[in-house]
Amino acid sequence: MVTRREEEEHLLKRSRNFLETAEYQINKGFHDLAAFSLEQALQLF
Repeated sequence: MVTRREEEEHLLKRSRNFLETAEYQINKGFHDLAAFSLEQALQLF
């Protein structure tokens, strides 16, 4: 069974991964994809 704390840590990790992806996409010029990744990061945060 997953504790609430473990679930929160998992969601925060996924949020940070989406943020890292958005930063990469911005640097590559994929602004539309970066906006999507950033939105996902914010929803999980």
